[in-house]
Amino acid sequence: MKIKSFILLCFFIISHFYLQGQNIDSLEQLLPQKLNKDKVDVLNQLSSEYCYEGNLQKSRDYADQAILLATEINYIKGLAEATKNTAEYFYELEIFDNSAEYYLKSFDYYQKLNDKENMSYCANVTGICYRKISEYDTAIKYHFLSLQIAEEIQNDNRISAAVYSLGLLYHSIEDFDNALQYYNRSLEYDILNNDSLGMAKSYTNLGLIYKKKNDIKTTIELYNKALDLYKKLNDNLGIAIIINNFGFLYQANKQYTKSIEYFYKSIYYEKLANNNQGIASSFSSIGDTYVLMNELDSALKYQLFALELTKDHDIKKYIYESLSQIYSKKEDYKKALTYHELFVAQKDTIFKLENLKQIADMQTKYQTKKKEEEISELTIQKKIQEINLKKNKIIIYSTIGGLILLIILIFVVLSAYRNKQKINILLMQQNAQILQQKEEITTQRDEIKTQKIDIETKHLQIKASISYAKRIQEAVLPNENFIQTILPQHFILFKPRDDVSGDFYFIKKINNLILIAAADCTGHGVPGAFMSMLGVALLNELIRNTEIQTPAQLLNELRTQIKSSLQQTGRKNEQQDGMDIAFCVINKNTYEMSFAGAYNPCWIFRTEQITDTDNNSTITNTKLITIDADRQPVGIFVKEKQFSEKQFILQKDDVFYIFSDGYESQFGGEKNEKFKVKRLRELLTNICLLPLDNQKEILLQKLATWQKDMEQTDDILIIGVKI
Repeated sequence: MKIKSFILLCFFIISHFYLQGQNIDSLEQLLPQKLNKDKVDVLNQLSSEYCYEGNLQKSRDYADQAILLATEINYIKGLAEATKNTAEYFYELEIFDNSAEYYLKSFDYYQKLNDKENMSYCANVTGICYRKISEYDTAIKYHFLSLQIAEEIQNDNRISAAVYSLGLLYHSIEDFDNALQYYNRSLEYDILNNDSLGMAKSYTNLGLIYKKKNDIKTTIELYNKALDLYKKLNDNLGIAIIINNFGFLYQANKQYTKSIEYFYKSIYYEKLANNNQGIASSFSSIGDTYVLMNELDSALKYQLFALELTKDHDIKKYIYESLSQIYSKKEDYKKALTYHELFVAQKDTIFKLENLKQIADMQTKYQTKKKEEEISELTIQKKIQEINLKKNKIIIYSTIGGLILLIILIFVVLSAYRNKQKINILLMQQNAQILQQKEEITTQRDEIKTQKIDIETKHLQIKASISYAKRIQEAVLPNENFIQTILPQHFILFKPRDDVSGDFYFIKKINNLILIAAADCTGHGVPGAFMSMLGVALLNELIRNTEIQTPAQLLNELRTQIKSSLQQTGRKNEQQDGMDIAFCVINKNTYEMSFAGAYNPCWIFRTEQITDTDNNSTITNTKLITIDADRQPVGIFVKEKQFSEKQFILQKDDVFYIFSDGYESQFGGEKNEKFKVKRLRELLTNICLLPLDNQKEILLQKLATWQKDMEQTDDILIIGVKI
């Protein structure tokens, strides 16, 4: 059966190229017989056929000839097709800026012809070109222009293509909620049009989104639906994409050998599809897998090979980032810096943060725009109907009155006729006013469309900036592998309220001393993140100062530095920014803990074995020891005093916790109240004997049960350590 299928496949492929070759031959024989417009049409057909066959140089030659002749005879349709063929030539060469330029020229020609279907197509592919070179703000303008034109002509295929492209764009900037919305909308059109290829692509991209949301079961279901469709279509590129995605699933599950096996299978199908960028991406994925396996030489070989293959900006960006990390791990910091600079240069979508408040209702405006237009049109039609009804009634009454009065007196008839003329003049004036109002409404609608596109663009800029700020903040926090080496038994529950956090944790090892801090800066989101970055930077600077020996000294100096950095002088109405913090220093050899805190305490749970002589049994008793913090923040304060220091001798199997106030401040429960310190103390008392990983899981489950549908109130941070 497999041999028969292979023979049929080969026959199909050979027949396809044979027929295609015949078509090109017949067109070239026909070319000398044609003149003027007919010759331009044949040149454009040849350009398109050669582009499809992969002979790009001949495709460009025929397109250039078509442009020259069409320009000479002023044949607009021929110019539109020829510039579109040139754009597709540059697209196949992956010179996307030139491709976008020619698609826009083609758009202008189609606009002169009022060919809106091709206008929508050219606008959409222009957006794709700008997305390929990471100019997302320009890309979204052309995607929305394509969608607007497609909706005007009610062309389902073009609408589906535009919303699918918008899904890809939002996916590229990691705005997964909007990406999910547009992918689902595209899938609806694909199902309506029975478009198997479109459905397969939509299932593939929906699977990627659900993978980002950690819904692995739904991801696998969508991937399998897409794979079945690609196999029915004999689409090697689609099969390669799905197999590649399964490779990522195995990689995430730490089945690295299986992951590499699937990436190689993907390369096989990419070669069948002649997709060099896909091959490059798969080789890069193999390199990433070898990094996870800590086989750095193999990882370096595959990443460099992938870099030679690709011209795609997005793929280069990820390869540069991976190479920087590999050379850093190999301690070749010069090359690591070189590739990091290349990575940063690729990321040309880092936008300013000051547009944050301008974007909140962007999506709602787009969804309601069409309804507003329909309401405006209905209002105008209703006014016209009311005026026409009034006009008809007046005419009827005038006519009846005229007939009756005609019998009595001609003079009355003439008088009624004059009244009728006056009424007609009044109606004409009213109609003129209505037309003017309609023009004003149309102008306002166009302004709303322009504002909507501007808001969409600013939203993209802000999303990209916040996403980049989140990665920067994550980079300055201690690495989990480093923490595991110095604190084998620990957990860190870190749950920012927004993308970036005002809480942070700080862990360092200096000789035989381990420094652990949990801090809660003023505010959350972007303002809190700025304070947390300042706090981390100052702590790193202060611990390098050998004159600072104790946690209390460190907090005193940290307060001084924060006041200096924020120019806090104690003036009236001055901003009271600062942080609450719990800071521990533990001597690994003697188990001696030094503690200083600003509002936030340290809780130590100690297990004691008590012998019951009456029953001849042993009872396990858990004892809570609280080390209180000073009631003042690290920052400007009315009653400032020196931070006090507490000493405590830890014992083996002691478990201690430091935390911010985010967990206890969460609203929820049946009465919509705060969780409070008492409940947190009871919860930790009940779980402190469990393994640390289980403790973290229980804390998260309890938080979800308490919070339900409520929004998260504040950033949450809890650190648990077992001695």
